[in-house]
Formats: sequence, structure tokens, C-alpha cells
Amino acid sequence: MDRRKRDCGPRAVDHASLPSGGNSGTVSRVGGRQLRMHQGRRGNRLKSDAAGAENTPQRQHMPCMRLGNVAMRRRAGNVPMFCAAIVLVVAALAGRVSAAIVQTRDGRSFEGEVSFDRGKLIVKTPREAVQLALEDVRTADLRAIPAAPQRKASAGAPLPGRGLRAEYFGDADHNELRFVTIDPVVDFDFPSGLCGDPLLSETFSVRWTGFVTPAFSEEYTFYLEVDDGARLIVGGNIVIDRLRSPAGIHAGTLKMKAGQKYELRLEYRNAGGPARCRLSWSSPSRSREIIPPENLWLPGNLMLPSAKILSPRHLSAHPGTQPIALEASVADPDGQVRKVEFYVDGYSVGTVSREPWRLMWTDAAPGRHLIRVRATDNSGLSRLSEPVTIDVTGESGAIPPPWIATTIGRSSTRAGARVADGKFILEARGAGMWFGDEWGKTDSFLLVHQQLPGDGVITARLVSLEGDEGAAGIMVRDGIRGERAPQVLLGFAPGTGITFRRRENHWEQSKATQEKADLPCWLRLSRYGKQFTAWWSTDGTTWRAMGSRDMIMRAGVCAGLAVAGAEQKTVRAVFDNVSVVRGSPSMETTSPGILLRSGSLLVCQIGQMSDSGVKLFRNEELVIYTAQIARVMFRPITVEQARRIEPGRTGVLLSNGDFFDGEFAGMKDGFVRVNSVLFGPRRFHWYNEVLAIVLRDPVPATPRFEVALADGSLLKAKELTISGEKLRAVDESGVCVAIMPRELLTIRAMD
Repeated sequence: MDRRKRDCGPRAVDHASLPSGGNSGTVSRVGGRQLRMHQGRRGNRLKSDAAGAENTPQRQHMPCMRLGNVAMRRRAGNVPMFCAAIVLVVAALAGRVSAAIVQTRDGRSFEGEVSFDRGKLIVKTPREAVQLALEDVRTADLRAIPAAPQRKASAGAPLPGRGLRAEYFGDADHNELRFVTIDPVVDFDFPSGLCGDPLLSETFSVRWTGFVTPAFSEEYTFYLEVDDGARLIVGGNIVIDRLRSPAGIHAGTLKMKAGQKYELRLEYRNAGGPARCRLSWSSPSRSREIIPPENLWLPGNLMLPSAKILSPRHLSAHPGTQPIALEASVADPDGQVRKVEFYVDGYSVGTVSREPWRLMWTDAAPGRHLIRVRATDNSGLSRLSEPVTIDVTGESGAIPPPWIATTIGRSSTRAGARVADGKFILEARGAGMWFGDEWGKTDSFLLVHQQLPGDGVITARLVSLEGDEGAAGIMVRDGIRGERAPQVLLGFAPGTGITFRRRENHWEQSKATQEKADLPCWLRLSRYGKQFTAWWSTDGTTWRAMGSRDMIMRAGVCAGLAVAGAEQKTVRAVFDNVSVVRGSPSMETTSPGILLRSGSLLVCQIGQMSDSGVKLFRNEELVIYTAQIARVMFRPITVEQARRIEPGRTGVLLSNGDFFDGEFAGMKDGFVRVNSVLFGPRRFHWYNEVLAIVLRDPVPATPRFEVALADGSLLKAKELTISGEKLRAVDESGVCVAIMPRELLTIRAMD
């Protein structure tokens, strides 16, 4: 008999009748590489598609990792882990685990590597190995030393003669040269695909050339972490040839002599979507690292020009009725500056080819703008300046801070915003509509916004909307720059009603949910982590949820009011009761997972589940029966949404706020099946429609231990034992969870 089945869980298990959970056989992407989880007789293991690449997955894949320097040593049999009142605090962080600080009840303190052996806690200090009885331990705090900051290709000025010559192209095949510069290292990662340079879109390519010099005479392994593809040639040898391959980590080896210069040529391409390229190496004498600028040499005596904006000043304000002077200070240490290009919000507003490096910017739209200049010398090398941000007020004056009016997209028409008697009045003409995939190729609208640095809620009442073919609403957008940024909108249009529209990535089509409604109406968008939820109301008191969506946006987003009209149409929208509340909304649960009958929360993703239970892979096979489950949550649930779950009620909580009563009948092919007495069999898509499956009310018990894990799981255990290098927690409902040391956050005795 498999020992794991003897130690944990119900004895009689019909594994064939239980489908696997979401972690079974899935493919995850870690740092651009694919990792597949496999089940075997010895538990889960990882396999990487990256030939020769180091198997170092990140923290979000903790169930498949080993814990740095902390080991749980195997011993014969299972032993009780803790007696009452002992607390073990283990901080399972993403950095390299180096040591633990252990404090005893009598006030002593020890620092060193921690392990368990023969019922003792072993602290290996620099002087000795200290054995402590668990009942003598008050706390043990495991610390992590974060990795040193990685060098970025855009950070700082390169060392003289060091780095690589970098040619940036506007296509994926190295044909349309945009500019040439010097990169100290090759190390960049742009999840959105946009690298921030006004001359490049999400489709681009780069060619780096120069020389690399090793410090040791030995075989070096080169690594390319790329999305999409790259080719590396060193000393005339093709070390890595994955220019047309999928994203991933690729490796190749080459024997080199210390101090000798080897010609290096690296070609990278990004055909769209996330962009990443990191060039690193390792050898028997040095650990893996990004190849530093000290080991990279330019192909010739190349020096970049300098570029700095003199006018306007950073964070200055300017009336939109007058031209704005743009002036730059540029110089070239080894030649002459040939031209200076001025950019506003990523678009060129003019080029100057001689001193003074100055031009007048006319017809500036109201709002906040980002200004940069690019200086190009007579050898073709160029440098992009640091940005300067300014505010331009409209003809009717600036709206009160912290609000800012910004015209999104390439709109030559005037738009304006003002506040009168507590009402926000927005006007736009000929700006197009919300999303480029509907009325044109790009976004184009007026946005009155303020920064939302993290979680928060924006609420407003749309009082009126005047004008043909117009729309208005509230929006959360991932920045004001870029014509197709990730964003969510809760808006109103005549004849359509209310629309909850979202674009998860700038290259994707938007997705929408619509409901009939009339003005005036209340609108609300909330953000909690990556979850965005939309509500609307007729009176501002009773709210109806339109849906929730998980989207990746930066911490600092723009939240505000938006209005747009069709070509040559003027639209006027009036809002009142506008508020932006920062901070997390009140949450019932903050993670997807399984709430057990005992009140334990096991954070996990569920892909399939039968009417009898679910089979997961969490360090080892774990079977949970439906009789042990109270709820299955597919995403975080707010307190407002949880109020729809009344005691004794069973069924599914839907993302639109409704609760569908019925008996759970299984989950297969992405659909949750429910049998209803009134409506018969129904099914709902687990991702688009369902927030939670409700099987029964939880009946929390008083546990002996509370075990908190780094992924947010909270187990209320009646028994804790050590078996090999795993900690086993048995909760009051009979579910036994195997835990690796790296997953632990805290263990606290409750009696």
C-alpha cells in the first residue's frame, strides 16, 4: 500500500471516479519557460522545456520547489510536532533563504540553518549545531535575503567603451531601422509588449553587436530568457538558435579563454505581446548572472550624445490657449548632434536640425502630457531624454486637483472638462469611441482621471448625456499613454444601455456585457488585486453586479470619467456624486480555493470536480469529498457579494450578483452543472459566470493548531505530524494536507 494513502485521508478512495483539479497535468509559464507538473509514484516533479536551463521556478509555483537551505530530515515513523502554546513562524519568501532566527522560552536566541531530526529542532549556527526540544521554542523566524537588483538595459550611462551597440527596428525581422544606441547589458522585460520608446510598438526587433571577454578559461553556459525568439553567435559559433522558437529559456555552451575578446552578435525579435530578453551566463567558477558591462565591449570607440529638456519645467502648468515652448540641451562628446526630435505623449511634434534646439508646440489639448526628446549624432547613435510631465489647462480653467483631464489617442479635435456646482461636465467632439477595435484602430476619448495607486473604488452618477452617437461612463485604465491600453469601462450609450467592457491586453479585442437601463444611473467599479468588478444602480442604494474580471494592471492606474462621440459629433456628459475611495473593498474571501466544512481554507485552482469530490495534486495526491466541502471559490468575493449567500442555501453565486438555487451536479469542460427544482438542469461557465459553488454552511470547530501558508491557505488542524520532509495537517473535517517547509508561514498552537 502507498504509504501516503495510509497516513492521510479516507481509507476507501475510488480514484477513478474523481476528476483531477486544476493543477493536474497543467502547463505553467515561469520566467518565460514552460513547466509541466507530473504525477509519479514519488509525488510531483517538474520538467522544463528549456534544454540545459536551470530549474529555478518562482514563488508562485511553490508546491513544486525545494526550500533553499532549510531541509526537513527524514526520520522513522510520524512524530507529534508541537505541544501546546508553541509558535513556529516561518516566512516563506521568494528570495534565497539564508537563515532562521530561533528564540527560546528562556530568552536565548540562535541564528542559522534550520532542520528537523528525531523530534528536535536543529539550528546550525556558525559555531555549533544546537538541538532544541520543540516545547522550548517560542518563535522561529525564517528570513530571506532578496536577490541583488538586476541591471537594466536602460539604466544609467554605459561605462566608456563597454556595453553593446544596439540597433532597434520597427518590425520583427530587423528591416526597418528606427534608432541606434548603446545598452550596458541585455536585460529587459516589458509584460505589456510596449518598451516605452515612442519609435517602437509591440512589434519590434533588436540587434546587439560587440565583444564579450570571459574572466576564466573554461566552458561557459549562455542563457537566453526570451519572449519571443533570439539567436546568439559568439566567436563565430552559433551558441543558441531560437529566433523562430516559442518563448522560453534557452541555453548553449562554449569553451573560452580568459581575457580574450570574442565577437558577440545577438538578434532578438518580438512579433507582438509581452517582450523579454535577458542574456546571462555561468561557468564552474561563477554562478549564473546577467553578463555585466565589465565583460562587454563596444565594436569601436562609440559614445552616446546627451539630451536633457530645459523647457518646460517638470510638473509645470500651462494654459491651453497659448503655444508652449519646447527646448532641449544636447551635446556629443565625439562628434556633432545631427538632429533633435521632440515627442509629446509618444508622438512626434517636430524635429530641429540646428541650434537653438527649440520649437513651439501649438494646439495643446487640456490634460497631463509627457514630453521627451531624442538626440541623434553624426554617427547615427541616439539617446532618449528623461521625461518631463506638464499639465495643460482648458479654456474654462483647470478642474480641481487631483483630477486631470487628458485626451486619449490621436484626436485633433478639442475636448474640455469643468466642474460647476459639484457636477463634472465633460465635452468631446469627433473623438471616436472607447476601444480601437470598434470605431477605428485606436482608443480616442476624453478622460478626467486621478491616480489610483492600488485597490480602490470609483463611483459616479451619470445625470445626462447629450449628443448623437455618444457614450459616457467611468473607467479604470492602465496609464494615459498608449492608444490601446488595458482598461475596464462601465458606460452608458443611448439605445444600448449600460455596458461593462474590458480589454485585458492592448493587442486584444474588447469583451462586453450589456444590460438595458435609463438615465440617470449610478455606476461603480472596484479593484481588488487583479479582480475588477462592475455594479450599477438606479438609486445609489441597491446595487446590481454586472460581472467581475481578472486583469493584470500595474499598481498605479488611472480611475476617472470618460466621454466620447462619433466623428464630427459633439457629446456632453454630466456627472455628480463622483468619488474615488482608495484601499481594498471589504472582502469575504481574498483567494480562490476550497472552504472546508470545518472552516479551513485551502487555496487552489479547480478545473474539474465531480458530484462526489475532487482530486488535487498538492505535493502529493489529495482527495477531498463533497461531504467535506462547504464552498468552492473561483475568485475573490466581496462582502457585498457574499450577502447573497443566505444560511442553508445551496447552489452557485454568479458574477452578476445573482444566486442560483439548486443541487451541485458536477463540473466538467469548464461548466458548473446545477439541478434546480424550478428550472431543471442548468450549467454555468466557471470563469465567465460563477464566483462560487455553495454546498453547505461551514461549521467552524475549535482547532488545536492554525497553520497559515504562504499562498493564503489557513488550515484549522486537529493533528500535526512530521513524515519525512513533509508536515501533515489533518483538519476537523478529516482532510489531510501535506505541506513542504517552504510553504509554511506560521504554525500556532491554539490550546
